[in-house]
Amino acid sequence: MSEWQPIETAPKDKRILLYRPTAPEWWMVMGGRYDSDEYAKNPKPYWSTDNWSLGKTEQRQNAPTHWMPLPEPPK
Repeated sequence: MSEWQPIETAPKDKRILLYRPTAPEWWMVMGGRYDSDEYAKNPKPYWSTDNWSLGKTEQRQNAPTHWMPLPEPPK
């Protein structure tokens, strides 16, 4: 497995693991992807998690600081 890397180096075209240190413990590490928010009236890009019950505000307030590639699935 890879080491955690700064979020500024994350790919914006695929799902990755996100580390969100300010989120509640059970949501600190989650899969997610970059969301350009391009269809909003005033776009504000952010990192969206796979937990769709979390709104944009919560995801922006607990933005990731680091990322890691997803591991290979079991065979």
